[in-house]
Amino acid sequence: MTGHEARATAVTTRDFVGARQHELGRGRDAAFTAFVDASWSRLHRHGYVLTGSSVEAEELVQETLVKVYQAWHRIAPDGAPLAYTRTAMARSHVSRWRSLTRRSAVEDRVVLDRTLAAGHPAWE
Repeated sequence: MTGHEARATAVTTRDFVGARQHELGRGRDAAFTAFVDASWSRLHRHGYVLTGSSVEAEELVQETLVKVYQAWHRIAPDGAPLAYTRTAMARSHVSRWRSLTRRSAVEDRVVLDRTLAAGHPAWE
């Protein structure tokens, strides 16, 4: 095989692999879209139970679906994607709640420190 024939074969193989991956990507997108269409209302209700707000529930569902889409190739159709997504939603909500709680605690501490410093004779 000459160098030119080897390059032509490599290009053809690369094109075939790229086309196959593109087809698989479209299949993955179609499967994910079908999952979202079938599960949106249940996921939104689950988000509402977690957050207590329809707006926050929608944000939580959307954020979680972005993460689930990125991991969709690992989630087999018979691997219970709805349960996986609900678990991911709960974990995301807990992480968000912890972050807000920590931020609030730090802000309260700063206000308390400033209040104590303002009333202390050494700081005046």
